[in-house]
Amino acid sequence: MFAPLSVSLGLSLGSAAALKGACFGAHTSNWRSRLCYNDIQPLYHSRGIDHHVFPYVHATLDGGIGGHGFNEYPVLTGLFMWATGWLSWSGSSYLVATMILLGACAAVVAGLLLRMVGGRAVYWTASPILVVYAFQNWDLLPVTASVVGIYLWWSGRPRWAALAFAVGGAFKLYPALFIIPLVCDQLVQRRRGGAAEVGMVGFGSLALINLPFILINASGWWATYRFHADRAPSTSGTIWAVLDRSLSTATENRVSFVLLASALVVITASLFRSRPSIGYPVVEWCAAATAAFIVLNKVSSPQYVLWVVPFLALLPRRSTWWWLLSAVAVVRYAGLFGVDVFPVGTHTADELVRAAVIFQAALLVVYVGTILVPGGNARVRLPAVSSAT
Repeated sequence: MFAPLSVSLGLSLGSAAALKGACFGAHTSNWRSRLCYNDIQPLYHSRGIDHHVFPYVHATLDGGIGGHGFNEYPVLTGLFMWATGWLSWSGSSYLVATMILLGACAAVVAGLLLRMVGGRAVYWTASPILVVYAFQNWDLLPVTASVVGIYLWWSGRPRWAALAFAVGGAFKLYPALFIIPLVCDQLVQRRRGGAAEVGMVGFGSLALINLPFILINASGWWATYRFHADRAPSTSGTIWAVLDRSLSTATENRVSFVLLASALVVITASLFRSRPSIGYPVVEWCAAATAAFIVLNKVSSPQYVLWVVPFLALLPRRSTWWWLLSAVAVVRYAGLFGVDVFPVGTHTADELVRAAVIFQAALLVVYVGTILVPGGNARVRLPAVSSAT
């Protein structure tokens, strides 16, 4: 099984590198006409990485424009971006160095999925979503931390799993949510001390990772989150701009937060009712919460769908989900970056992207439903869950 999966992963990552490689040596400002567009090359210059500006400690944000090491990502992603800059001398070399490191992350994910679910790891290694979004941004970092955490929980090390999720949350926020089902798993098994330890390790580690930056320059650290609070939703990424453009940014912040928090409460309560004798459904919670985050969060970029792909392997589902989500992701990508590449105008491409955003949201809502429906096959657990205490 290892060899076929290695081949499929190599083909996927090779295709992903070839897709982005078309932008080597090119200016990427005309992004709607470049299938090779990525966030990595332009941010190399606009975030001061080309001058090795250390992030956050002197960062400023004025009128939505950041400077002096401002970075719109949580601290470990910012540090990764900065450190990779020392391996680079141009935007193109920076993209190459980043692709090599992120490709290694994708391989780690594949290896851990192979150990946990065997051949179903092909849902990761052969994913079209991996092809189009592996090197779009830095999302493979939190995805890897998430899968490492799930593997550690699966192998009976919940405290280490909490640490991995904390690291993931310092790459991009969503993996930090996964500490919640770890605590629930301990509570279901009547281990109150274990629940407290898992919670302290997870949330405490996340706080410690951020603490130095807060102490050095709290406003520079907070600028990351203020930037996202102030920015308007993008029609390319979120349902909020597609469904109702009349809402103010402040209203969207409040409504999306309330709905997401409510969704997490519903997910947590619903899964508490399912097979408590063998522990809390940690992986199911993580899958449902990730889908809910993508749908409801005000800040939602197209490549976030990559976060869901490992769960398509981890949870036993029909391949229909894989095919539908992959098709929507590819169509959306083509609409976003294929203007003048494909025979469609900007208006048609925009409508295609909006339709893809809504359809993907609908798919993810139904996917969450299949996890929460009582008596459904969502209660099937990973093979070693009985040892994960």
